[in-house]
Amino acid sequence: MEVVERRLEGLNVLIDELFEYTKLNAADKVPDMERRDVMELLRHILYENKILMEAEGLTLSWELEARAYPADINTGQMIRAFQNLLDNARRYADPSAPVTVTAQDRGRLHICISNRVADARSLEPDQMFERFYRGDKARSDARSSGLGLAIVKRILELHGGEVNASLEGEELSVHLFLG
Repeated sequence: MEVVERRLEGLNVLIDELFEYTKLNAADKVPDMERRDVMELLRHILYENKILMEAEGLTLSWELEARAYPADINTGQMIRAFQNLLDNARRYADPSAPVTVTAQDRGRLHICISNRVADARSLEPDQMFERFYRGDKARSDARSSGLGLAIVKRILELHGGEVNASLEGEELSVHLFLG
């Protein structure tokens, strides 16, 4: 029964994420845009995630050079993008090193989320934002549908931004650009 319950939970996550991904891909532009301070939103999400990560023995730190960055965004979608990235870091970070977030405004907002990963050999940063990508091909993790980062990519595209990843040794960095 426990195995069946875990599988059903995984199917529910997959169905929900497939539905969201399909809705995002059908959109030509983001509905319900509003002028918001992206940095204020990011700070709020970081404080919430700091508590979650500490409960799992991880450290979350940040250095935000950008004080404010007003932009027209869909708040719910931007929260989803930040949350997906931080969930990913929390799930796969090596607990012996901190998850770090930086933000710089150089005419364009650059947010970088970095963490050491346990098994860097199985990662392909240039493919991480493709549908159903999973770093460990043998993993059957009910917590992951393989759509979270594809959803992030589509949200950023709808906001006129972009996202990519780089890997140096065991340090994975995800770069978001807005503006």
